Amino acid sequence: MVMVITMNDSVRAFISVPVAEDVIRNIMRCQKELARTTGEAVRWAPEEQIHLTLQFLGNISPAEIERLQTRLAAIMNRSADSLSARGPAVLPFRLHAHGLGAFPSPSRPRVIWVGLAGQIDELKQLQAAVENATGRKEERAFHPHLTIGRVREGHRPKLNFERWKDEHFGEWEVRELLLMQSKLSPKGATHSVIARFEPCR
Repeated sequence: MVMVITMNDSVRAFISVPVAEDVIRNIMRCQKELARTTGEAVRWAPEEQIHLTLQFLGNISPAEIERLQTRLAAIMNRSADSLSARGPAVLPFRLHAHGLGAFPSPSRPRVIWVGLAGQIDELKQLQAAVENATGRKEERAFHPHLTIGRVREGHRPKLNFERWKDEHFGEWEVRELLLMQSKLSPKGATHSVIARFEPCR
C-alpha cells in the first residue's frame, strides 16, 4: 500500500524502515540512564525520530518524489525488471537491536548508535535495491545502526559503552519501507511519512 502526501515545493527526504515501539521504549530507557552523566553534552533523539535510515536524499523535487515512489513500489511488487542486481528485495525479515557504539569511535564519540543484528543480508539487499531506485550510490559502505544521540560541538561526554555492549533492546519484523520528509526548524527536525510501501499479497 502506498500513501501519498501532495507537495508543491522541494522536500528534504530520506528512505527508512520503521522500528517497533517496544524496541524504541527500551532505547529511551538507555538514553535516560546515559543522560544522567552526559547532561547537555549530548542531544538525544526523541522517540519519534528513531528509525533505520537506508538512504538520505537531501532536497528533492515533487517530480523526483513521484518517480521515486514508482520505483520503490516496484521493489515491493517484486518486479520482473528488478532494481537490485541480486534480485528484488524480500519483505518481511527480522532484525534485533543489540549493543551500543559510536562514530567515529567510543573513545571519540560524535554519533551514538544502537547496533543491529538478525537478517542483515536481507537488510543489505533492501538497501542496495533502494540505491538502485534512487540512482545514488553511497560513498561509504552501509553500516546498519539506529542513531540515538549526537554529541554537541565542543563537548567530550563520559559514556559507559561497556555497560551496554551486550544489551538486547528487542526484536521486530520489518514489513514496510518508508519515504520520509524531514523539516528543519530552530527546535530541531520533525519527520513525517510521505509514502509507505508494502509487499503485494
